[in-house]
Amino acid sequence: MAILQINVEPQVLEKYQILLAQSGLSLEAAFSDFIQKFLVEKEMSFPISENIPNEETEAVFDRVELMIQGKIPMLPTQSVEDFLKEMSEDNEF
Repeated sequence: MAILQINVEPQVLEKYQILLAQSGLSLEAAFSDFIQKFLVEKEMSFPISENIPNEETEAVFDRVELMIQGKIPMLPTQSVEDFLKEMSEDNEF
């Protein structure tokens, strides 16, 4: 078996695990079944476009577009974390 690590909002994970437990499934079994089904059908069993990208991501996209257009300055950053922090702090667009 391979180990897969993903980031999920804690409250979403808790709700999902409760529903799975009520169905008699573990998180590992449910995700494994999901992957197997995807491999067989070669498509998602549900639409994945809802809320993607989310509002925070859209705001970053908008800000980067303004930078590309020269409407706001591009500032040098030391790391991805610094860049994301700057993006979330400066909402002048």
